[in-house]
Amino acid sequence: MQSAEKPPATNEFSEKEKRAEWHLNDLGLTFEDLREKAVLDVGAGAAEIAGAGKEKGISGIISMDLHPEIWQENGAKLPDVPYVKADASKMPFEDSSFDMIISHGGPINILDDKKTVRKVVREFVRVLKDGGEARFGVGSLSAKLLKMEDPSSFQGTPREKALILESRKKSLEFLKKIYPNIEICDIEGESGMGYHDATYFVLKKPAKTKK
Repeated sequence: MQSAEKPPATNEFSEKEKRAEWHLNDLGLTFEDLREKAVLDVGAGAAEIAGAGKEKGISGIISMDLHPEIWQENGAKLPDVPYVKADASKMPFEDSSFDMIISHGGPINILDDKKTVRKVVREFVRVLKDGGEARFGVGSLSAKLLKMEDPSSFQGTPREKALILESRKKSLEFLKKIYPNIEICDIEGESGMGYHDATYFVLKKPAKTKK
């Protein structure tokens, strides 16, 4: 008896999978980097990364967003994956719960309140396992938080490029004051989503050394 072939992916799913791959690429990752890991997707929106991951046999991704209902109201159908509605500044998880945190365009990058950004970064550190890492971006922190002009107001001009470099520098300086083990990385190739500030941040929680 012949086994039933898996039906081809719908155009809708193909587009979601493509966006998920773009988002991971913007964080220097592929789906294989998530396999066999406990992963938290912060600011997950319509949970496209977890949904596409499930199709690839990757089941360890938990999606989290403060307002998932907004996506549903806009017509998005959330996939059948673990989804938590929660604030990133006070996560409902035990200490050392995750191997990796991913956050594409999530709270750290869009918040303009320094106190709340500090809380989110510290929560990332708290829920990561020793040796784990968080990747977040794309781009720099909020221009308002950095007390700068928004680089996007000067698209493609030398002034914009200068602002982008300055925002990267200021963002990293601010983040390192919260937690020193944070670096900024360039995206390899062009950002899949067309972002002009093609960088992301990597926070690494040191592994405990054996005595």
